[in-house]
Amino acid sequence: LPRQCPPQERARRELLRKEIGELVASREAVAVKASALSEKLARNPQLAEMMKSKLPGGSIESLLDKNPEVQRLDARVAELESELEVLSSWGVARLAFQEGGRARELAAGLRNRPLLVLPDGLMGDHLKDAASEERFLTRDELIKIEGDLPFAQGEWKQTEDGATLRRVQADVMRVFSASIVEAAKEMIPVAFPGIANEGNPLHGAARTEAFFQELENLVRICQYATAIGSPSFTDPEAATQLRELFRELKIPPIVAAEAVRAMQKRSCFLGQMSREAPNCWPACIAAFERVADDLEGPGNEDIVVEE
Repeated sequence: LPRQCPPQERARRELLRKEIGELVASREAVAVKASALSEKLARNPQLAEMMKSKLPGGSIESLLDKNPEVQRLDARVAELESELEVLSSWGVARLAFQEGGRARELAAGLRNRPLLVLPDGLMGDHLKDAASEERFLTRDELIKIEGDLPFAQGEWKQTEDGATLRRVQADVMRVFSASIVEAAKEMIPVAFPGIANEGNPLHGAARTEAFFQELENLVRICQYATAIGSPSFTDPEAATQLRELFRELKIPPIVAAEAVRAMQKRSCFLGQMSREAPNCWPACIAAFERVADDLEGPGNEDIVVEE
């Protein structure tokens, strides 16, 4: 499943959180002492004048912000938070946090305003746990959604047969997510020859791994939409930011869009192989098309790769 990280990475994250907490507590202790000294000097101008030359910055006001211990602790906290930010991210976001600059700003914006829009009401309740944990819907969760769709209101309402087809196809996407992403891995070198060569968008293990992790994340989002039959599940502003992030990372968005379309074909094929409901595959078409269109956007630049 997406978001599963190696045990050593998980352990490092926990260690970072613990160390950051200890450093913040130490900083607060230093700040309390500095504040107490500041108040004492404010009440005793004569003592303050005597100690002026020993104060950082030469004034009571700068006692805290120029305190070398506070500066050391702040610098260390910032360093550890930067590392934790990278380890807590996934896909192209991790690549962006590593590279910094404009890419980091875009990734941070997507963290605050993600591509996926959870619907209100019952369907949103069904998705919120999986979305917060950034994982696929489980079989049990899909069965609950299947049971509720025929009784949903408005655009969510499905026939019992339609709800079953959605559940089967969404479960196919969960079980075979690796195979679905593999379709993109097979397509990209053929459709975009040389794209992984030195100097080109997907050169290097870190970039290719981040890109395909992002594709797995997009399959997960499409699984949600397939399960509930959502006609609109992505945020247009977030989609624009995601395209900009790809461009900032020198990865043409059209490559991601075509990868999503390749994954759509594989997902449909796998749905046709389902023993329970081989006619379930159309349930996922609209979801993949929505994401591919979001990534492609209005017009695309030519892709230039070096031989």
